[in-house]
Amino acid sequence: MTLNSHITIAVVELVLYTLTLLASIFLCVRHDFHPFTGWLFLPFLCAIRLAGGSLQLATISRPTSISILTTSTLLSIVGPSPLPLVIICLLIRINLCISKILHLLRAPILAAVALVVCGGNISANELVKKRVYKINALATIGVALLIFGFVAMISIANYSQLFANMPKLENFSLIFAVVFLIQVLLIGLIYVSRSFSTTKANSVF
Repeated sequence: MTLNSHITIAVVELVLYTLTLLASIFLCVRHDFHPFTGWLFLPFLCAIRLAGGSLQLATISRPTSISILTTSTLLSIVGPSPLPLVIICLLIRINLCISKILHLLRAPILAAVALVVCGGNISANELVKKRVYKINALATIGVALLIFGFVAMISIANYSQLFANMPKLENFSLIFAVVFLIQVLLIGLIYVSRSFSTTKANSVF
């Protein structure tokens, strides 16, 4: 059996997010599963990624399964959505002065998830009927909202001089986590955006 690029990514994804899931559970237990710490959203991210990777591997034995292909694609698109929520919580912990503005960003992010799920279901129904997979407009709007949330977070962090004052801030662990997660989110959004250039249902990250 020859592994194509998507299967290879799925294998790496399963290993990476299994380790991340264990680490996220440890962080949640350490902080008593408090939602405002931000870590509570990480297990959801890992669960989505692990489910998507497992479904991608399932296409080896069932390459023409419509339900597996569409669900895998949907999970790939929804996958990055918990990350902005984690980053928002961490930014609030670092700088309480911008907490009100950051709380407002949760609404478009949650709306983005709902739109992506609805759009994915519509695309799945179209695939069943017409045997052609096309990204629905609702899913496109959802991804656009995720990108908006990403840009807004970067802008707010820059406006609050968070990155400029990094050497003066005491909690370097939170700063490192924010910087790292922002890069992971950016990569995820790039791969999700690339998926909209094809009509084929496949895993994108």
